[in-house]
Amino acid sequence: MSEQVHTELSSLWQAQTVNDIDLAAVKQGFMSQRKKQRLYMAVDIGAFIPALFLLYHFWSELSFTVKAVNLTVGVIALPLLIYQLWLRRVAAFSRNVSTLDHLDVLTKQIKNNVRIAIITKHSTWISMVLVMLTMALQYVVDDVSTSKLSFMFGVLAATAFIMGVWYIWAAKREQRFRRQLDGLKTMRSSQY
Repeated sequence: MSEQVHTELSSLWQAQTVNDIDLAAVKQGFMSQRKKQRLYMAVDIGAFIPALFLLYHFWSELSFTVKAVNLTVGVIALPLLIYQLWLRRVAAFSRNVSTLDHLDVLTKQIKNNVRIAIITKHSTWISMVLVMLTMALQYVVDDVSTSKLSFMFGVLAATAFIMGVWYIWAAKREQRFRRQLDGLKTMRSSQY
């Protein structure tokens, strides 16, 4: 009886379908992530440099309030930039050759992409708060003319629109990366 059960279990085991791992897709995903992460690193750095240049160029024209807020934002933004670059490094500079290494690196980078999307999503509402704080401080501390006040509300409306779109984009990216991560975990667990 024991031999028959063993044979039946063995037959059942052998009859199970095996999901083949598409090695080419894993390698392609890894290479795509490497290129994207390098591009994103360049864009992250590239966006920070013009902001510094504009602050330097228009520094004498800015009110004390705007200077203080921009310095505060810069002090907060620089560590965030460094953190995002650190998160992107996994795929951007990895040179692993085996498929298992590709899968490991891709999984780590997708986890980091979820973190980056979360940071991006939350930076949108923080940016809105900072814009409103800057406007309120300028209104209270600085002598703001009616024309400047209407310009400031235009900036607020434009910022709200851009940040709203950016928030939706970041939330969708977070969801997409979470789905990719689940797919990679499933692929990995089907290996063993």
